[in-house]
Amino acid sequence: TADTHGRQAIIDRQLELTAVRIQPGGESLQKAEYVRKLGSDKVAAIGQGANDVEMLAAARIGICVMSVEGVAKETLFAADLIAPTILSALELFEKPLRIVASLRK
Repeated sequence: TADTHGRQAIIDRQLELTAVRIQPGGESLQKAEYVRKLGSDKVAAIGQGANDVEMLAAARIGICVMSVEGVAKETLFAADLIAPTILSALELFEKPLRIVASLRK
């Protein structure tokens, strides 16, 4: 995360985890490199900002989430799937047949 709103520490405590924070400058490339480090073929990435473009493109499945902040058009086009909310994006992993149905050609 770029932690744009400075709330990640609260989210970390709520979820009992520690998110990886990227450094200012070159955020999109940093996120993509992190995905590659994890193993792109095993990563599903979720984002909506312009700094998420490369990450969504690098991931096996890139999900763009519609946001009250808006969505960068480049991010929308880099995604494999579009979800209306973060919760609906996460539900895709609880109900993977939704992913199959959406990506079927």
